[in-house]
Amino acid sequence: MRVSTPILSIFDLAFTRSLSVGLIYSWGVIQARLTAAHLAPDGVLSFVGSTAASFISFGAFVNARIIRWLGTRNAALLACTFLGGGQLLSGWSTKSVGGLFVTNGVVMGFGIGLAFLVSDFKAG
Repeated sequence: MRVSTPILSIFDLAFTRSLSVGLIYSWGVIQARLTAAHLAPDGVLSFVGSTAASFISFGAFVNARIIRWLGTRNAALLACTFLGGGQLLSGWSTKSVGGLFVTNGVVMGFGIGLAFLVSDFKAG
């Protein structure tokens, strides 16, 4: 039995949105451990997580141009690269708040915003 394309598209959109939002929410688990290690106060560490979430709206103009230039498939691959790269690099910067801002805030935030916008482009 062959699954129709609209059903696969709906599943793909739901998966992309869940991945984007889930990675934002996973920062709370990391933040709890960093707070227990006395890296920085909760307010500073929560700002790192909110920086990543804010890239959905802040990076929308740039991300829309990237999607039109690369296409949805290549932009999605780029988004996954930034998402995974940001998570991996933040694992090596757990002793530096500035490093977390760059890796988990900016790099992963750019990937989250791009993945979120790719799913919007595919839906439209």
